[in-house]
Amino acid sequence: MNREEMMKRIRADAFPKNNGSVLSCINLLNRIGFSPLEQVRMGVENWGIEKAEFLDSIHFLQQAGYIEARTIEGKSQEADLADHGYQELEVRVSEKGIRLMQGSVSDECVKV
Repeated sequence: MNREEMMKRIRADAFPKNNGSVLSCINLLNRIGFSPLEQVRMGVENWGIEKAEFLDSIHFLQQAGYIEARTIEGKSQEADLADHGYQELEVRVSEKGIRLMQGSVSDECVKV
């Protein structure tokens, strides 16, 4: 196994834990309202999650329906990283994300 393959494997193994950490950070920052993604990024950076891994997690969590995103300016709902820089977005845990965090549903890609 070469270095590149090893790095892919390490990232894949860390993915569920990173997703759980990002989801938990969003919930900790603001249980009811939205939190700016820049604030979430700084929070999980303290837990050792790098920017690229953070963005991977945000993309996954949003696509899976665990978080809701909107633009900070204008509050446009269903905003996506594909259309906006992460500094322009704020997020909150969705109903499905709350169920995941409290154990009613499970997902092998999110370790909470």
